[in-house]
Order: sequence, then C-alpha cells, then structure tokens
Amino acid sequence: MGTLAIAIILITLIGILGRTQLPSTQEAPILDAPPPPGYPVNEIVMSTVDAASRSIIMRRGYWDANTDRGFGYDKIYHKHNIKNAVKYVVETPNGSEPEQNQSVHIYYAWAHRIRCRFLVCQVVDRRQVRVIVDFRYDKSAKGQKGVINGYYIQNEPRCPDWVDKSLNVQGDPSFVTSGKVKSVSLAV
Repeated sequence: MGTLAIAIILITLIGILGRTQLPSTQEAPILDAPPPPGYPVNEIVMSTVDAASRSIIMRRGYWDANTDRGFGYDKIYHKHNIKNAVKYVVETPNGSEPEQNQSVHIYYAWAHRIRCRFLVCQVVDRRQVRVIVDFRYDKSAKGQKGVINGYYIQNEPRCPDWVDKSLNVQGDPSFVTSGKVKSVSLAV
C-alpha cells in the first residue's frame, strides 16, 4: 500500500474518532420570516479555539429563505449545505485574515477531492471554504456574536456534499502537507 493510501486511511480514522456533531437539522427549520419569539437564536452550538488562541463560538442563529437573511448554524446548514466543517476551518493554522476593523475575521481552508485508482491518487477538484467570525460584543446575545456565515467560493450557494465531508473527516487540523493541502475527500 502506498504512503498516500495509508495517510488517507489514518486521516479517515482520526476524523471518525474526533468528529464533532452539531445539532440535528430537525431542530433547525428553514424559516419564512425572522425567527418567532422564543426560537433559540443565541443558543451556542459549538465552541472552539483558533490557532491564535482566540475563543470562537457558533450560535444557532436563523435562516429566512425568502429574504435571504440570517446567520449562524441555521444559515450555514440550510443555505450553504455545510454541516460539520466549521470547526475544522476556524482551527486551521494560518487560515485567518482580519477585516479592516480587526474584530471580524475570515477563516479559510481548502477541501480537496482525491480520486485513487491502482494506488495512484490525484486531486480532481478543490474548493475553498470560508467562515466569517465576528468577535464584537452583541448585547442581545450577551456575548460574542461568533460565527456569522460559512460558505465556499463558487457561483452556486450550496456546497457539494463532498466538500463538507472532506473537511470534517480530518478531525485534526494540524494535518498539513507542504502548507497547501488542508483536507482530503475519499471520493470514488
């Protein structure tokens, strides 16, 4: 077995053992208007620390498909089809760029779709995924606003399933080869 094949198997096992599951989608309906009173918009569904030791949270948020408005997990899941990759993206070393006001950061990572045949593997597609984090205090949330959005760079708003899966399979954001490959996908 080739070195790359062994690496892919190890990464898969690490990802399966270290995977973080976010809330069930049954709890996060697509809304046709701003969330009703009592909807848990400010519920914290994920917390982690980035490579620079900044604390990051992701709130449930909401998503209104009719007005194309929302933030947080509900928007990332329903609009962009990203389910579990946010934690990996924000923990990735060297993957953050501050906006001009320094309180909003854009984190990024690359998802690589790899096809292997007869122990020869090649990248057949790659997509950049970005996550926007607002570190400012939000008085309605009584704390950091947190993850605002997560999306991938393409013309269509919904991310292909393999992108989220390839970033989530890592489980360990320290896996970096030659500073460029930050994720893999086990595509058939």
